[in-house]
Amino acid sequence: MAIMAVGDMKVELQEWIKTYGIALNNPSWLNQALRHSSYVNEIPTAAEDNERLEFLGDAVLGLLVADELFRRYPQWPEGELTRRRAIMVQERSLADCARALHLPDLLQLGHGEERAGGRQRDSVLCDTLEAVIGALYIDQGYAFIQTFFQKHLLPLLSKEEVHDYKSQLQEVVQASGKGSIHYDIVESSGPPHQPTFVAEVQIGDTIRGRGSGSSKQRAEQQAAADALQKLQATSDAEQA
Repeated sequence: MAIMAVGDMKVELQEWIKTYGIALNNPSWLNQALRHSSYVNEIPTAAEDNERLEFLGDAVLGLLVADELFRRYPQWPEGELTRRRAIMVQERSLADCARALHLPDLLQLGHGEERAGGRQRDSVLCDTLEAVIGALYIDQGYAFIQTFFQKHLLPLLSKEEVHDYKSQLQEVVQASGKGSIHYDIVESSGPPHQPTFVAEVQIGDTIRGRGSGSSKQRAEQQAAADALQKLQATSDAEQA
């Protein structure tokens, strides 16, 4: 990979680096992290897209969250740690972190993806955040990315328990006696490294919600959120 001088970077990205106090060793990694595949597909001369960095960043983020939960909650069993980690790294949560870090302003997108609203799409922003984490891990090392995570991401992700829609739906259904809950993955698409899953949630004999995400867990969370919204709308209508 060719070395890129900081002076060759866009002004917005230079300002972003200054804001977060990052002294890059090789700016090319961060540039790559912000380069969506649609951009590379439309510009044949462009360098590599961010998908490999996304793969790495996903693993690094998983370790960061697991390490934080393991140390903070020594009384929790493996099952609870796994559940809480899934809540914290769900697609919508990471997309919100990407927005808080102003990553949408820095994304390099193809014209088609831009017109389709990709700059604010949760799946794109989630993937971009993971790629940025991967890039900073390569360039700065684990100690830096751990500090960056604890300072800029953990405060946001720690709030995500309120968005554990599956648990919320379970509580609502149990309280109302509407029957059991069952989740099905009804559709999957995309390449192995960038899949999209569609889930449906059935309450009793009726399908109540549908959602999509880049993992089965994220799709099920979105299906649960959809079901909660519909149940609330039905309840409001009955009380009107």
